[in-house]
Amino acid sequence: MIKQKKLIIEKKTLIFTIVLFFIAPPDYLSNVWNSGLLYYFLQAGMLFSYLYIIYLWISRRKFSAIVLPVAAMYGVIIISTIINNGDLFAIFVRAVGVILMVMLVDSEKDQIDYLWKAAVIYLTLMMFITFVTILVYPNGLEVADRRGQTLWFYSVKNGLGKPLLCLLFFTADYSLRKYNMLKWYYYVIAALSWTSVYLIKSSTSLVALTIMIVLTVFAPVIRKRQFKLFNIYVFLGIIAFAFILFVVLQNVWIFSSFIVNVLNKSVTFNGRSGIWQAAISRILQKPILGYGYLSTSQFVSLIGHHAASDAHNYLLTIGVYGGIVSIVLFLIVLLLLAKSVRKQQFEYSGITITMFVFAFLLMMNFENTSNRIFWLILSYGCSLFNRYDTRAKKPHLANKHFAA
Repeated sequence: MIKQKKLIIEKKTLIFTIVLFFIAPPDYLSNVWNSGLLYYFLQAGMLFSYLYIIYLWISRRKFSAIVLPVAAMYGVIIISTIINNGDLFAIFVRAVGVILMVMLVDSEKDQIDYLWKAAVIYLTLMMFITFVTILVYPNGLEVADRRGQTLWFYSVKNGLGKPLLCLLFFTADYSLRKYNMLKWYYYVIAALSWTSVYLIKSSTSLVALTIMIVLTVFAPVIRKRQFKLFNIYVFLGIIAFAFILFVVLQNVWIFSSFIVNVLNKSVTFNGRSGIWQAAISRILQKPILGYGYLSTSQFVSLIGHHAASDAHNYLLTIGVYGGIVSIVLFLIVLLLLAKSVRKQQFEYSGITITMFVFAFLLMMNFENTSNRIFWLILSYGCSLFNRYDTRAKKPHLANKHFAA
């Protein structure tokens, strides 16, 4: 029986690893395999992965509160895209991918460790390959992504921090819940992740990873002492303050020395301040529904800056796409997350999600950093303590979400 159980666990973890590969493939393969048989292989794999997630969700019929605002947010962007004759196919594919990530977590909530182990396996493999390419090709691989940016195996310079941050969360959350401590492999992953972003000189990612690593090391102490200031609402307040100060008001003189000498950036954050101003101006011109989903060239033309492949800020980017309505819907998602996590703030999952959300949202202030794997974690946090089963018609007990 034990051998049979281990075989089932390995099979399910392997399936989820393959699913994650097709849903969030490395940027290098996405750019190299952009035609011919290999392109259709990636597309077919993504389609079958989507169908598999839909099958799991239908068979288990579980949903969380996050589904509606996420679907509504992308629904608004899709409507705006139709009105403005934008790239409907691209935003539809993106919306489906994000919504299915939410559905995947909902369907696997009672057996989340299968999915978490798959995420650790896949992202660790991607991290090692990317780390090697950074060492061998310090200036990036020869192939540029669609925006003209040089990349390493998994992502471009400003995008590498997000999968690494997700990897740190998955590893820490699984290790702390399973063993009540951080295992040795967390420190190996943390060291290689930090070294990777240091070598490519991604200061935003470096700050976010440092925050995540340091806070995670103290997770057992936080759980034992239950510090009052360790509160997800406090961290969200810090993020909101940083957004208003740096992005909206652009009053950075207090931190100018840190920005220039530590982050190695100009006080304009290497031109981001101009992009933020232009994005805010454009949002105010179409405040309700925005401009719809834009291609890179369309975004550059709209903002009027050669580096504006997006707004270099997640809230402003979705504001350009879907107006203030989409921004409000995303903020509702964050409030649902905070309400859910706060109920068990000092359980290990509550602690690790708080750390991750703080570090990731900090990155979101300076980069358009949302990705599909991010929505796995956000959905997990939103539904961890407020989950409903349409068959039982009642909430699940909060402490019945572990399985391995």
